[in-house]
Amino acid sequence: MKKIYNLAAVAAIMVSAEPASAAINLIKNGSFELATIDPASASLQVTGPNTTSVTNWAVGGGSQFNYFGTAYDATAGIRSIDLSGISGGSIFQNITGLTVGKAYSISFALSNRPGAVKPGAVRVSTSGGTSTLFTFTGDPVTGGDMGWQRYAYRFIAKTANTRVAFNNANYHANRPYSAVIDNVIMTEIVPEPQTWALFVTGFGFVGFAMRSRSRNHKAVAA
Repeated sequence: MKKIYNLAAVAAIMVSAEPASAAINLIKNGSFELATIDPASASLQVTGPNTTSVTNWAVGGGSQFNYFGTAYDATAGIRSIDLSGISGGSIFQNITGLTVGKAYSISFALSNRPGAVKPGAVRVSTSGGTSTLFTFTGDPVTGGDMGWQRYAYRFIAKTANTRVAFNNANYHANRPYSAVIDNVIMTEIVPEPQTWALFVTGFGFVGFAMRSRSRNHKAVAA
């Protein structure tokens, strides 16, 4: 029986080992292109609370962020968000319509403000969930070559609604500049089709092993 349980465990691991993201992006305006203001080639400081300057996004309480135009080499479109703020820049979006118990992935591009004294670091969190720290590890960057790196935060939905927040994690009073983010994508995580095939095959082996064991047991009893 021990071998049968091991096979079941392997099949279950196969499902969780190879996640894939569904196609629908639950984040609105994830590349920050839509706004009621135009930063042009420079940047504009957005202070909180604010839900109109950059469409669908708001500033964390008592904080701010910088909305950049073409001065930074964006990964999607021409705009990005510099999480600068005296007490650490913060930006968030409220997401609705989640399925409780489902797994979700929030991926995003991360870089560092050119000339920053500390590496770009951002703490990503969701309502009621744990926060995760992500730190940019690339070489010194320039506005024309930001050296973007892609990261992903994953969580299980506890409620149908959640707040997705990005908070600057490296700053100090005199030069509160650090993380720059762009191209935020949130999708439901679903197993790859080939993973489901392995899953079904795995439990097929379990069923076969159980039937074989039952026949062997009857033969011995006879």
